[in-house]
Amino acid sequence: MSNNPENIRICPRCEGEIFHKNKYDRNKSHKKQYNCKKCAYEIKRGKPISDVRLKALHDGAKKWRSENPEYSFFSEWKKKYSPEEYEIKIEEVKKKYRECNKGANNNMYGKPTPNGAGNGWKGWYKGFHFRSLRELQFYIKTIEIDKIECINTHLKKEFRVKYIDQKGTERTYSADFLVGGNTIVEVKPKKLQNTLENQCKFKAMEEFCKNNNLIFKVIDIEPDSKLIKQKFLDGEIKFTHKYIDRFKKYAGIE
Repeated sequence: MSNNPENIRICPRCEGEIFHKNKYDRNKSHKKQYNCKKCAYEIKRGKPISDVRLKALHDGAKKWRSENPEYSFFSEWKKKYSPEEYEIKIEEVKKKYRECNKGANNNMYGKPTPNGAGNGWKGWYKGFHFRSLRELQFYIKTIEIDKIECINTHLKKEFRVKYIDQKGTERTYSADFLVGGNTIVEVKPKKLQNTLENQCKFKAMEEFCKNNNLIFKVIDIEPDSKLIKQKFLDGEIKFTHKYIDRFKKYAGIE
């Protein structure tokens, strides 16, 4: 377990310190107000347990797991149920997991999309992190051709809004850019602009902009492959590792 103070929390029952492997385990346990192992055992059994006995149980379980690496809760289901019943049970577990971790219960709620997540083109251009070639093209055009100030807003909390998606789940959304100090811009292909999910996002952002004297625009822009190719060859554009070969193929670079 980690001794990092960020990974330590207090048991809500006995007020003892609980050490977690990482901050994600710590945050999840804190949100659900889990007790320490000792308190959890005492609540379940209805009687106190000594530290020596608790350690013996922990060591015994650890030893058993190391001797039976193939065991899992789901492997027992495979023995107990038919293949059809097993698939139904697995799907029920997945559905329950999704329900328990959606919206505000998700560890990524209210946070920007991690660098490298998703399938878009990702990389860096003069300190600007782009998540698609359309974003990159818009940034180059606005900064270098139109000579207008353009700030990436998807990492800034002050431009993040809450919205309710088409399934009734609360989520958060950040558009792509603040242009000229008064216009929020989302760069999105036309074929995706009218999806139910995006319409929910855009409605929330429009309300945010209205309340803050800003303008909201959703635009599409075609990437200039020749311009982007040249800037890549000049070393100005740095794609993340997994996109380098893909871009070379896209741009016809040997």
